[in-house]
Amino acid sequence: MNTDPGAWTLIYCYRTSKFLLGKRSHLVHKPGLWNFFGGHLEPGESPRTAVLRELDEETGLTPAVGELLPLGNSNFRELGYAAGVREFHYFVMFTERELTPRLGPEHSLSRWFAATAIPRNINRPSGVAIAIGLVLKTQRLAVQLGLR
Repeated sequence: MNTDPGAWTLIYCYRTSKFLLGKRSHLVHKPGLWNFFGGHLEPGESPRTAVLRELDEETGLTPAVGELLPLGNSNFRELGYAAGVREFHYFVMFTERELTPRLGPEHSLSRWFAATAIPRNINRPSGVAIAIGLVLKTQRLAVQLGLR
């Protein structure tokens, strides 16, 4: 079991109420699964620095200050997994329009999904984000911030 800490970003278009997900390419582990963008923290790297690096590598996107907010975190033990602890750090990037990412080799496709239409074939860190309520939290946060 992978126990490396990781950081992911839920990219949310508040005008259309949709989330951007990437489909994992045949070049990476677990191809064909959908996910929010992110990955492992490098040694000594903070979750925020890691997620900014991963966003650039995987999407070509660089959020402006204030566009990327911490959303929550979790670990395997909190979710009932017996083996190992893996820290999951999540952020949200708000955008006014549905951006078209410049995908790196880890993804073969990207698509915008309504919260109710996010595919079921997703990788574990993205499934954890959904399980701990971060999709709904993102939508509520957008309303609280007056984004529309």
